[in-house]
Amino acid sequence: MLLQKVTRKYTSGESTSISYESANQLMEGILYCINEYDSSNISEVAAPDLTLESVYEEGYRLVVKKTKEARKIQESLMLDFRSFGNEAYEDTVIKGMQQFFLYYDARFRPMDHLLTLDYPTLGNYSDLKGIDLIYEYLTNIVIEQQFLRKIPEEYVWAVLSAYSQYHEKLVINIPAVVIDNLIGAMILEKSPSDYGYSLIQYEKIYELLRKEDSKYEFLMVQLRKILSQLDLLDKRVEQYFMTEVDELSTRINVALEYQHIERIFQL
Repeated sequence: MLLQKVTRKYTSGESTSISYESANQLMEGILYCINEYDSSNISEVAAPDLTLESVYEEGYRLVVKKTKEARKIQESLMLDFRSFGNEAYEDTVIKGMQQFFLYYDARFRPMDHLLTLDYPTLGNYSDLKGIDLIYEYLTNIVIEQQFLRKIPEEYVWAVLSAYSQYHEKLVINIPAVVIDNLIGAMILEKSPSDYGYSLIQYEKIYELLRKEDSKYEFLMVQLRKILSQLDLLDKRVEQYFMTEVDELSTRINVALEYQHIERIFQL
């Protein structure tokens, strides 16, 4: 029985008798590895008569492989990681990930991702756990860093400072704050380096947004212009920011209703 074999490894061959809680944990780990295999391309071309143990071991191998790939991504990020002093960003991606790779147990607890991932990316991880979640999370951080490296650092600092004097302490998504303000500048066709808005400019952006039936589609056009100017043509980058554009369109609708558009675009 597969569970018994895994249990022997878990107890270093001393026993196959473990607590109910530990047995549940090991079974969950087995199912995680099997699912990793089933969701891979390998399962589509594999021999139909594979034993359950073979499927599990192949799934475990895939978990280990993905863990190594995720570690390489994290190490690459550290070569030029731009947190702009945000404590949640640093604690999660730098300190937290180091702890994850130190303590992650691919054999017996592959379903645990260990971290609370306090820094909020724009990704959706509701159906993910274990290394699948960590890998996807780091992939999204790569997209964020690609974006931030395209933006002058002084502009990012200025945007964050305009957003809040306590931005380093806030649990916020940094690229989202930046892209919101870049979209505002794009709508007015003003240079991002031309910091701030005059009353006349706020009135103009109010009128431009008010007449658009679909705020989301209008904002997506601005996003695509920005990404094109930054030479970020990978569709994954656009898809990543779509969530923020959707939320921005909702906030704009509220701001237009109460005539507080200045709360959306600070710089």
